Amino acid sequence: MICISHPHRGGRALALFTILAATLPLASVPSLAGADPGAAPAGTASHSTVPGAISFESTMQCIGLKWLISGDADLDCRVTVAYRRYGTDGWRAAQPLLRVEPGSYNGNGIDPGNLLAGSIFNLTGGLTYEVRLTLSDPDGGFADRTLLIDTRPEPEDSPTLRWRYVVPGSGGGSGTTLDPFRGIAAANAAAEPGDLFLLQPGVYTGSVVFTASGTETAPIIWRGLHPAVVTLDGGGTAPVVVEFRNTQHVRLENVSIIRPQRRAVVGTGSVASVIRYCVIRVDDVPGYDMTAIDFRGPGQRDALITNNVIIGYTNWEEGHTDDDSYAVLITGTGQVIRHNRISDWWDGLNVGADDASIETSNCDIYRNEIFNCTDDGIETDGSRHNIRIFDNRFTNVLCGVSCQPVYGGPVYIVRNAVYNWQLKPLKFHVWPTGIVVYNNTFVGADPRGWGGGQWRNVVAKNNIFVGGSQSAPQGDPIPLETDGVRADLDYNGWHQAWPGRFAYFNSVYYTSREAFHTGTGMEGHGVLLDIGVFVRAEEPPLGSYLGESGFFPPYAPGSQVLGLLPNSAAVDAGVFLPNITDGFFGRAPDLGAYELRTAAVADYGTDDPAISASALATSEPGASRTGAAGASDDASAATADASGSSPEGPAPGMSRLLPAFPNPFRGTAQITYELPQESWVTVSIFDVAGRMIRLLEQPAQRAAGRHDATWDGRDDAAREVASGTYILWLETDGLTMTRKIVRSR
Repeated sequence: MICISHPHRGGRALALFTILAATLPLASVPSLAGADPGAAPAGTASHSTVPGAISFESTMQCIGLKWLISGDADLDCRVTVAYRRYGTDGWRAAQPLLRVEPGSYNGNGIDPGNLLAGSIFNLTGGLTYEVRLTLSDPDGGFADRTLLIDTRPEPEDSPTLRWRYVVPGSGGGSGTTLDPFRGIAAANAAAEPGDLFLLQPGVYTGSVVFTASGTETAPIIWRGLHPAVVTLDGGGTAPVVVEFRNTQHVRLENVSIIRPQRRAVVGTGSVASVIRYCVIRVDDVPGYDMTAIDFRGPGQRDALITNNVIIGYTNWEEGHTDDDSYAVLITGTGQVIRHNRISDWWDGLNVGADDASIETSNCDIYRNEIFNCTDDGIETDGSRHNIRIFDNRFTNVLCGVSCQPVYGGPVYIVRNAVYNWQLKPLKFHVWPTGIVVYNNTFVGADPRGWGGGQWRNVVAKNNIFVGGSQSAPQGDPIPLETDGVRADLDYNGWHQAWPGRFAYFNSVYYTSREAFHTGTGMEGHGVLLDIGVFVRAEEPPLGSYLGESGFFPPYAPGSQVLGLLPNSAAVDAGVFLPNITDGFFGRAPDLGAYELRTAAVADYGTDDPAISASALATSEPGASRTGAAGASDDASAATADASGSSPEGPAPGMSRLLPAFPNPFRGTAQITYELPQESWVTVSIFDVAGRMIRLLEQPAQRAAGRHDATWDGRDDAAREVASGTYILWLETDGLTMTRKIVRSR
C-alpha cells in the first residue's frame, strides 16, 4: 500500500493504492475516424502499457484525475472509473479517462505527455470519496487502483471570527464600532487570520491592496453590507482597484467595484481567493484593454469567483472590434467560476489566457449567464487537463466555446445552451487535442451548424446543432464543415436545411447522414431535426460577417425556451453517458442541454436578485442586460448575529433596534429603531444563510428620535418569502445591530 497526501487537506494521507482484481465491466473502445495511418502491428512490446503515477485534484463538485503510463504506442489503453462516497455501498460509474494523445501538433512544441486523464462530476464539497480506476490494454497491461479523495469544502464563516469595522478614510482607527478603521489600507495593516472586516456604507477611493493572509480555517474576510451601498472606486485613474498580492484565504464580498483604468481586480500569486456577491462595472478607457478580474501568472490556484455581476462596455449591435476585453482572465489550477452574470465583453471568460508556460488544469466553469460577447463566450486557449465547462447559458456571442488550442485535454463541454451564435458554436482551431462535447444545445445564425476548425481527439455525443437556413458569406447551409483526426461523433442531432449537403469533413463532401456514416463510420445513430423541436425558439438573424458592420439587436437571455417538445426527433435519441445523463427519462437520454420533463430555465447567474437589480440600476441604456436569477449558493453574503446585537454590543446612549412587532408575523411587521442624534441609516433583511433579501430602507440621513419601518414579507423582487427565521439588520454610523424576526404564512 502507498499513501499520498491530498493537496487540499494539509498533508492528510488520503490516497490508497491497492492492487485488486477487476470487478467492473470494460466498455469497448470506440473506433475513431481520421486515425493516423502507419501504426505499428498490434502485439509489439511498445503497444503494451506500464502504469505509472496517478495524481488528482478536487474542487467542490468535481475530481480531476491523471494517470501517467509508458508504452501504448497504438493508443488503445483504457481506464474505467467508478466512485462512491466513502463508507457507503454501491459503486457508480463515471466517464472513462480520456486517452490523451501525446505529441505536439501545432508547431509550438507543447507535448502533454503519455497519460490518461478525466473527471468525476456531480459531487458534494467537503466529503471523502472512494475512487476506483481500472486500467487495461488488449496488448498487455492491467492494474486496479483505489483512492480516497476529499472534495474541497465550500468556504464558510468560522464561528470564532473577530468582527472589525471599516469606514472610508485615509488612516487610523482601531476597528471597533466606536473607532472603526479609516480606510481599507489601515485595516489591512492590522489584519490577522480570522478577521471579518465589515465595510460600512460609503465610497472607498483609489487602489486597495490586500497583503495579509488568512488560513483555511481562519480566513480574512472583507465584506460590505451590500453592493448598492459600498463602492470601491478607481476614479478612472487607478490601474488596479483591488489587488490580492500573494495572499492566501482572503475573501472579498458584497461590494461594487467601478472605474478602473485597466483592471478592476487582480490576483498576484494568490491562493484560495474568494470574490462573491460583488458588482463589477468596467467602463471603456481609451488606449487600454480592459479586464474585470485578472488572475494570471505563477502560483494562482483554488480561487472561487461566484455570484457576481460583471458588466463590460462593448455594444453588441456595434459588432466585432479589435478592442480586447475580458470579464475574467485566469490561469492556474483549481479555479472555480460559477453562478455569475456576465455581459457586454469581447470575451466573457478566458481560462488559460493562451499561456502555455503555466499549467491551467482542473477548473470548473458552471451555471454562468453569459451574454453580449462580440468574440467568444468562453475561451480555454492554452489550457491542459480537466477543464470542465458545464450547465452555462450563452446568448448573443460570435462564437460559443473556444479551444484554440488546448494541450492534451480533456476539456469537457457539457449541457451548455448557446443561442444566437453568429459564426460558430465551437471554435476548435490550431489543432487542439482532447475535447469532450456532450449534451449541448447550439442554435445559431451562421449556415454551418458546426463550421471551421482543425482538431484532434474529439468526442461529441447527444448534442443539437441548429445553424441558419440561408446562404451567407461563409457559404451555403451545411450541418458540419470541419477537419478532424481521431474523431468520435455519434448520437447528435443536425439541422440539414438544404438537401444534398450534410457534411464537408476532411475535404470530402457527404450528401447525407447515411453517406457520412458509410464514409467515416460516424453518426450511425445521428438524427436530422430543425428548430421546431424546441418549445419556443426562432432562427436568429445573421449579422454582417464577423460583425464588421454590426449585429442585429440582442436577445434577452431566456427569451427562447430551448426545452424539447414531446415526441420531437430529439427525445430519446441519445446514448447513456455515465455521470452525465444519469436519471434520464424515457427509453434513452434526450439530445441537448435539457432533458424532457426537467426545467428548461435553469439556475443561471447570481442567486441574489437584489445584486442584479443594483447592477441594472447603474447600467447605461443600450444592450440588453436582463438575466435569470439562480438557485441558492452556499456562500454567505453577510454575517448576522442572532443574539440581537453586534458582538461588542451597543453602548449606552447609542442607537437602538427594538424587537419587531408582531413577531412571528403573517401580513406585515413593524420595525422600530431609535437614534440619539442625526445619523446615516440603512435597514435590511437577511436570511439565516446571510443573503440579503430586502433592502428595506435605502441609506439616508435620519433625524434623531424614533423611526418606524414596515416589512410586508417580500423580497426585493416583490416575491413573498418562505416561512422561517430572518435577520433584521440596522446599520448606523459605524454600528451594526441585528434582531431575529419570524415569518409565518
